[in-house]
Amino acid sequence: MARIQSDAHHTKDAERLLALRCTPALQSNSVLTQRRYKFELRHTHDLLRRARRNREQALSDLYDTLEARQKALGEKQQQLQAIRARMKTIRLERTKLSHDKDLVLSELNHVQKEVGMHRARLLRDLDDIYPIQLVHARDLLYSIVDLPLPNGIATTKENTTTLVHRTNLDETSAALTYVAQLMILLSTYLHTTLPYPLTSSGSRATVQDRISIMTGPRSFILSGKDNELYRYEYAVFLLNKDLERLMNQFHVPLLDLRNTLPNLKNLLVTLSAATLT
Repeated sequence: MARIQSDAHHTKDAERLLALRCTPALQSNSVLTQRRYKFELRHTHDLLRRARRNREQALSDLYDTLEARQKALGEKQQQLQAIRARMKTIRLERTKLSHDKDLVLSELNHVQKEVGMHRARLLRDLDDIYPIQLVHARDLLYSIVDLPLPNGIATTKENTTTLVHRTNLDETSAALTYVAQLMILLSTYLHTTLPYPLTSSGSRATVQDRISIMTGPRSFILSGKDNELYRYEYAVFLLNKDLERLMNQFHVPLLDLRNTLPNLKNLLVTLSAATLT
């Protein structure tokens, strides 16, 4: 457009110049003057024709640009329509997915409740299979399957009752084996990995500590019979640490790490009375 306006200005200037130069020639009868007039007329005609071509070319370029912009505008309008259609489809899909999500969440809540109830039943069955009963309230002495298990075992205080001292190594070993069996089942039902793996074979159970700095085997026997005292105490400590892991996993309070059966009973009662998720 600027180019066309510039050519128009040049043409007007040429016309004014031609008018100024031709006025004397029109008033004169001289042949030389008339020839000069014809020459200037041809020159001006060439200028006008060149300006016309420039205008036509500029106008053609302008039409091409306008056509290209109209084409681009049409393509953008088509893209906009496609985007609007896609957005409409996405809204419909989002509404459907939101509805499906609500259905899935509802079904998930139902399944979680069913799983929680089933786990609670399993824990109550474990409590029946491995009954833990209070034997002596003063020493907080509990028994598992009618086998008493003192708290702290090898570090029991001297002023405890004679009932604690009457527990022999065979009964304590058997009680610890039952505790290990119960905790293995609990870790399976509750999908909780124990930091110190437990194994039970017959009437003897062991606990493993793969990173222990102690000399000797990395497997510690849960029995004070035919076993070194420090390894026996460490085995019971690892067993209680496994129990602590289970209690912390389900936010059951732990008052004293050494109280093996009281803590285990508290865990069973708490989880069997609640709906686990």
